[in-house]
Amino acid sequence: MTRPFRRVAAVLAALLVALLANLSWVQVFEADALRQHPGNTRTVLEQFNRARGPIIVGSAPIATSSRAGADGFYQRSYVDGPLYAAITGYYSLLYGATGIERSQDGVLSGTDPRFFVDRVQQLFAGRRQAGGAVTLSVDAIAQQAAFDALAGTQGATVALDARTGAILALVSTPSFDPQTLAPNDPARVRAAYARLTADAAQPLENRAVGVARPTGTAFQLVTTAAALASGHYSGETVLPAPARLAGVRTVNARPCTANGRTTLTAALRSGCATAFAAVGTGLGVDAVRTMAERLGYDTTPSPELGTVPSTLTPGTDVAHLAALGTGADATVLQLAMLAAMVANGGTLMDPYIVQDVRAQDLAVLDHAKPSVRATVLSHRNATALARMLQGIDGSTTCAECTVAGTPVHALTGGPGWFVGYAGHIAVATVVQSGTGTATAGAIPVLRAILARSR
Repeated sequence: MTRPFRRVAAVLAALLVALLANLSWVQVFEADALRQHPGNTRTVLEQFNRARGPIIVGSAPIATSSRAGADGFYQRSYVDGPLYAAITGYYSLLYGATGIERSQDGVLSGTDPRFFVDRVQQLFAGRRQAGGAVTLSVDAIAQQAAFDALAGTQGATVALDARTGAILALVSTPSFDPQTLAPNDPARVRAAYARLTADAAQPLENRAVGVARPTGTAFQLVTTAAALASGHYSGETVLPAPARLAGVRTVNARPCTANGRTTLTAALRSGCATAFAAVGTGLGVDAVRTMAERLGYDTTPSPELGTVPSTLTPGTDVAHLAALGTGADATVLQLAMLAAMVANGGTLMDPYIVQDVRAQDLAVLDHAKPSVRATVLSHRNATALARMLQGIDGSTTCAECTVAGTPVHALTGGPGWFVGYAGHIAVATVVQSGTGTATAGAIPVLRAILARSR
């Protein structure tokens, strides 16, 4: 009987070792994932049992926490909720968090490692743990201007400081009020969420950073940048511009010019598809894709906002990609980055929206440090592209061609987009439907910022 007992003991010992190893793995390596799992009710209740830190624009909190009732639980409160919803997202007992509420949860809840000393002090002082604060780079006046300009549309606007990458405005319309999802009343929250998800206008969709859509001829900016960078093209390079181009399916409704020839500058301003099909074919697919990737395609440029990547479909015909952006889907943030690169002399900065991380007493623990994403074009080529974008679609006499005494450099086109800059402010606007145009949505944002920075 001795040998069977030894075998049983060995098996039990092996099982005990496996159990201890599994417990160690869960407690050490999977602890954060389990703690942050939306189904972990213990963590959810723990978070709602302490004050969540504020989200701040300028010096004004736009999201705060306060006790909601006798149960002692805290509830989120949003100031101008619809105005900032595309940025803050929501923080809900039932549906978790989105936007800054999600990406900066560690800071706002006070669980970020940078708050270790604060947590220790709160423990010894007998105070309830509280979160830190997040200050955003957003300009309140520009944000309001963007929101007002897009009223009555399904669209989005993003404005960047091209010198630093700071996001100055980010709006998606129609918007929603995150306050409707904040109560600690499950029935009310379920009803509010059901109304929002049933709305045909999709107010919960973040059209600025949460979805990448076809942007059509806006991709010609990428193709133009690739052409200039190759050293084989300039703004004066003459291109074929017939209604049809031999061997290429891309067509224009009519020839771009009477003689079927145009320059690269004129082709960009008019959106001449066959001319850009010729450029793309001449450059080759690798050159066009490489330029797109340097500009941010196929990456996630702003994790702080849960940005989806702008994408390039593998195997897309180069003529269609270069001419019409077929196979290239982009966020509005990505379009703003195209303009920002030109405005900044060919250097593309990483976009960011979190300016400061602050302790509970608002002392700054971390400050945004602008970083170069890529040197996309030489200063010479960036200057050449800027000249090609002078005015709006090449016109320098329109009412919007100068804003607050600063020349505008921009292109517009379908489906309903504006990509451009004035001074150091880059703006992209997309209008999918509704009253108004992309240009009318973008110009007030430039005006709001530049009028105060002269």
